Amino acid sequence: MSASEDASKRERNTIPYKIVILGLTMYLVSLTVYLVSLTMYLVPLTVYLVSLTVYLVVLTVYLVSLTVYLVSPTMYLVSPTMYLVALTMQFVASTFMETHDPTIEDAYRQQCIVDDEVAHLDILDTAGQREFTAMKEQYMRSGEGFVICYSVTDRRSFNEIKEYNRLIKRVRCQDNIPIILVGNKVDLYDHRQVSTAEGQALATQYGCPFFESSAARRQYVDEIFHQIIREVRKFELARDSEVGKKHRSGFRQCLRQIRNWARPSSKQGKT
Repeated sequence: MSASEDASKRERNTIPYKIVILGLTMYLVSLTVYLVSLTMYLVPLTVYLVSLTVYLVVLTVYLVSLTVYLVSPTMYLVSPTMYLVALTMQFVASTFMETHDPTIEDAYRQQCIVDDEVAHLDILDTAGQREFTAMKEQYMRSGEGFVICYSVTDRRSFNEIKEYNRLIKRVRCQDNIPIILVGNKVDLYDHRQVSTAEGQALATQYGCPFFESSAARRQYVDEIFHQIIREVRKFELARDSEVGKKHRSGFRQCLRQIRNWARPSSKQGKT
């Protein structure tokens, strides 16, 4: 066999290997193209999933905030004069107001944690203006809790407390509304006109908590607002419990009626 024939034979024998290598190369190229395409698909998918996750987190935060807003008590506060305004400003902004220009109303919003539960407060101070009694009654109908504040240096403001208490009960048509009685300006010792015993006696008569405070010294400011939140929660818990009892009682009554209807009458003659 000549050298040329031998070389030709070897070349023919290597053709299948070349075909296999070519096929494998094409397969690897196709696989690479597929992986690149898959990567290009996965990148936008990953971006989409991350965006969706961020959206769901934001939505969850919004829904939680909305839930807190809806279930937390709305508290409208009543005061004969400006005395509650000073306490409210200390509670909301840690600021003491030396003077106050009365308006129809002052509205504030505050969120706090009381007994490990979040409370959202919409605080409305009506400034005690007599000329807006009709508007004040409208606010009282939607309020959940009331802080009635007087000045221990002003006997007239203390005497007006009974009027405001009667107004609240008349508007709400019930006696057990969450109320707190507060005597402010206890730091002005030399000008006191209303004793602690008088304030405590009136609070005992109303069956409500009593505080003496000083807005100027931020004395018992937080305690007052935290306590009215507790009073509102107790009121709502008792109300919900009473509603539950009525529902259960009605259900039991319905069952008794069904049993009586299904039970054969004792007056029916025997066959």
